[in-house]
Amino acid sequence: MSQPPPEKTLSQKFSRLRGGDSERFVSAYAPTDEGGFVPVVFRSSRVDMIVGLDENFSALRLDDGVTIPAALPLQELRAIVFGDDYKNSGDIDLMTVTGEAAAEARKVTLSRKFNPTAQSDSAADDEKGVDITVFAHKEQNDRRFHMVRFNTSDMAYFEPHANRPETETFISLKKENAATGFKDFYVQMPMTNFMWNLEAAKKSGRVALDLTETTRASDAKGFEL
Repeated sequence: MSQPPPEKTLSQKFSRLRGGDSERFVSAYAPTDEGGFVPVVFRSSRVDMIVGLDENFSALRLDDGVTIPAALPLQELRAIVFGDDYKNSGDIDLMTVTGEAAAEARKVTLSRKFNPTAQSDSAADDEKGVDITVFAHKEQNDRRFHMVRFNTSDMAYFEPHANRPETETFISLKKENAATGFKDFYVQMPMTNFMWNLEAAKKSGRVALDLTETTRASDAKGFEL
C-alpha cells in the first residue's frame, strides 16, 4: 500500500519551484495612497522586517519603507519568508493573503504609505535610522528592567506581548545588543504606542527617541542603567 505524500511546509505551500536559482521573488498586493492595491514583485532579500500587527495580521516592511500587510499571523509569515527550508524553496506567492484579504490591517498605522518611487528627504537620516532608548526586561515574567539602546536598523521584528498584548511589546533584534547582551526583550508599552512614537520621531526628523520615562514600569523590581 503506497504511503501518502508528506505534508508541505508553509514555505512550500506559498512557493513554486524554480530550478537552482538561489534568489527568490515575492509576489504580493501592496496598498496605494489612493486606498487601493497594486500587484508588486520584489526580491526576498529586500525584506527588512516582519511586524506583528495582531493575532491575525502581520506585515512585510521592505528596505525602502514600503509596508505590505498580510492576512497571516507573524510566525506563519516569518516561516514562509525566512523558514528553515526557504533556501530550497522557489518564488513566494502572497497574492491570496495580501491586498483586500488584509484590508483590515490598514487600520493600523504603518511605517510609510506605499510609493514605489518615494525618495527620503534625507538619505543620510534614513540610512542611520532612529536611535531608541527604553527600559526592557529579558524574560516574560522578569520584572528587573535594563536600559537598552538600539537603532531601528537593528530590529528584526516586533509584535505584541503574547500574554500582555495591551500593555507590552516584544522586540527582536538582528543580533545581540553589545551593552546588555539582549537580543529579544519586552518593553512596557503597547505596540500601537511604540509605533506611534517611532513614526512621530521620523516625521519630525529626529534621529534619537528616548522612551525611558514611558517604559519605566511601576511594578519593576529594579532598574539597571
